[in-house]
This record gives sequence, structure tokens and C-alpha cells, in this order.
Amino acid sequence: MALSRERMIERMLASDPTYNGRFLTGVLTTGIYCLPSCHARKPKPENVQFFTSSEDARAAGLRPCKICKPDEFEQGIDTDLERLESLASCARREPGRFETVDALADEACVSVSTLHQQFRDHFHVSPGTFLIRCRIDAARKRLLESGEDVSQVGLWAGFESSSGFYESFRKLTGITPAAYRSLPGKESFAVSLPEGYSRDELLKALGRDPQSVSERLEGDVYRVAYSMGRRPQLLTMKIAERSVECSLQGDETVIAHHTALRILNLRQDPSSFERAALESGFERLISGREGMRIPQTPTLFEGLVWVIVGQQVNFRFAAALRARVTEMVGVKIGDMVCMPEAAAISELEPSDLLKVQFSRQKADYLLSAARLIASGNLDLENLAFGSATTAARTLTAVRGLGVWSVNYLMMRALGFADCVPLGDTGIRSGVQKLFGLDHAPKPEECDALLKPFTPNRSLACYHLWRGLS
Repeated sequence: MALSRERMIERMLASDPTYNGRFLTGVLTTGIYCLPSCHARKPKPENVQFFTSSEDARAAGLRPCKICKPDEFEQGIDTDLERLESLASCARREPGRFETVDALADEACVSVSTLHQQFRDHFHVSPGTFLIRCRIDAARKRLLESGEDVSQVGLWAGFESSSGFYESFRKLTGITPAAYRSLPGKESFAVSLPEGYSRDELLKALGRDPQSVSERLEGDVYRVAYSMGRRPQLLTMKIAERSVECSLQGDETVIAHHTALRILNLRQDPSSFERAALESGFERLISGREGMRIPQTPTLFEGLVWVIVGQQVNFRFAAALRARVTEMVGVKIGDMVCMPEAAAISELEPSDLLKVQFSRQKADYLLSAARLIASGNLDLENLAFGSATTAARTLTAVRGLGVWSVNYLMMRALGFADCVPLGDTGIRSGVQKLFGLDHAPKPEECDALLKPFTPNRSLACYHLWRGLS
């Protein structure tokens, strides 16, 4: 779809990285051309001309910007992103190496303000939040692999005190470091919920698919069946106001804890989003749903299955397709059937799916994606740990995944905080209702209206959906 000049000016002024590759901004007064995401001083609109390629911009007598490097972007080179992802990888390997965000900025050779902007654009979190997550992830691994004292593990991971380590660990995992270390071999564990956590909204979300053969909500007890290497696992979660009692029928308790954390989404703190909504006059967006978080799909591949079966059909039929393919290849455990793994689905033929009312196109998309994962050519786990930018580019290249599919998957399975599934009818209806429009807004208008909720547009979209339900 061709972009209007007004739209390109708007995205240029917003320094929107999602529009990189769609146009270039030529600044006639300085003689340079830039990417839409460029954070250099913004020109006046009357001094701007837009181009579709670097070749066209150079033909007009302009030269590439030294800040955003548009030529390198066109060649598939993004030095800023490469530097940032290299820094992120280093922080994951050696979290104790970086005492502060200033240390991260020094390593990246950028200012602290630039680092904040880059992390927001590419990782959808602040560098401080990212660093704490790295420390906790590294500490979890160290606790299981070493016999070091718990406090020593915290110091190794970069925490200045045992109390700081304990508080951050419990906030992100729902248990103490010592309890986490003792998980292997246990059949049960308890996860604490933070103050203000919306239990009611969680239960509504978990009970939305009564047709499911792999998930079931009965009162406040949620059960989910999945498999690890075709070994069946059944996680039962009794969800109280401030804690969740979990029990496992299976042999992977550490992974069961990880699965529970995905469902509860303790990593997402909605407080800053809710404050911003109140301060900007959008109390009606969150009213009655304060403390709500976006539950992640129990497994990453389950998120991809939902995306594909849910394309251009209503929820009830998508749920039916999901249940049918689960029954076809899932491993049984008790009265439930485990969510299928990519390897199991990859062994099917299109005709198998056509028999259970998959369209030929849906069958092709699902099998193609499952085979990419089973062959190791698509690593969803790696994408979840990387940047949102790389995840979006990688997923967009997967056959059958468009803008809606990629953003929904990043939001509901990979856990990125600033995604908008443009084109979604629920989002359009929600935006129309929220802003009191007399028409159903087009995707571009939805994108513009939701921009003020950056970097928490995933939560904004989820509230729009829940407000319509």
C-alpha cells in the first residue's frame, strides 16, 4: 500500500524504525537522506522530499546520513543493531561485568540516552530492565549447575547485595533462589504473585477455549498438557489471590516452572503503562482491568500454531482446528492430550490436515513452519532472547506470516512489549470505541493513534481486545 506524504512525515517525526525500508527521507537543506528511524534533528516538512531507494536519493544529489547509515540498511547491514545485539549477548554471558547502565553505554560507545532509545526500539525494554533479566537468567542457570552459596551466585550475576538479588529473583520467578535450586526432582512448587496482580483477568484468559483438549480451566484450577521430546507433561495450577500452587505429572520440573511463568507473565510489569494511561486521560482503557498482564502461550510453538490457525477465521473455528491437530499427533496423558511439538506436526502430510477442515493454504503454512523448526532452520527460543527487530525480520521471511501474524506471535509467545497486530478487526473496533471515532479506522490510522502508548503497545492492544469481550 502506497504511503501518503502526510503519513511519511508523521513516521519520520516519530523516528519509527518499523518504517525502515519503506521510504527514505531526503533533507534538501542539508543535502542528506535518512532512514525513518533516524534520531538526528528533525527537518521542517517543507524541506523534505521522500525517496524509495538510496539510488533515487543519490540521483537527486543527496548523500547518506552518517548517523542512521541508510545505504548499509539497504545492503542488509545494520551496524547499530549488530553492536547492540553483540552487547546484549555479552550481558547474557557475563552479567556481572556491567554494574550499571552507564557501563553498558560505555561498552556500546554511545550515550546513556542513545542506549535507552536503542533498547526501546529494538528490545522493547529499558537497558536497566534488560540487565536485571540477564542477571536473573544467568543466576537461574548457575544455581542449578553449581554448588555455590546462593549469595555468591547473586554477587557473580552482578547484584550488589543479597537482599537485592533475593528481591529481584522473587519478583521475576515467583520463588526464592533456594527454592529454585531445589526444583529438580520435585512434583510441586508454589509461585507467589505480586501485589495488584489481576487474577480475575488471568482466569478469563485461561478459560477462553472450552473446546481445548490440551488446556482446561475448572474454577480456579488450570491444567495444561504439553510434551518435551514426546514425553508427556501435565502441569496443574491452582490459582489463588496471591499465590499459585503448581504440581507436575512428568519429569521436567524446571521447565514446568518456566511454563508457569510464561502463563503468569511475571516479567511484564503493567504499572508504568497504567500510569501513562491515567496521565494521558485514557483511564477508560484500563478501568476494571488494573494489574492485567498478557498471558504467554505455554510453549513457543503453540503460539505459532495459534497464529496460523487463527488467520482470517473466527476464534471458535480456530480453536476447533487447533484441537483437531492436537488430537491427531499429540501424546495422551490422563484425560488430556499434549500440545503437539513441531517435530510431530512436521511428519504430517497436507492431506492429513485437509481431512480435518484445514484449508490447503493453512495446511501448507503450518507444515512449512513446523518443518523449519524441526530441521533447526527456525529457532523460536533464540528469537525470544534476541531483539524484536531481528525477530520481526526473521518471522516475516517465514511463508504465511504477515504483519498481523508476526506481531501477534511476538506479543503472545515471544513476549515483546511494543507490538501492534495491524489489520486486526478487534484492534480497529477497540480504537474506534476508545477514541470515539465515527468510522472504523484503517491500519495506518490505528498505528498512529496507538503510538503514544509506546513502548507498551502490546498491553494497549490486549486491553482493547479485553474491552470488547
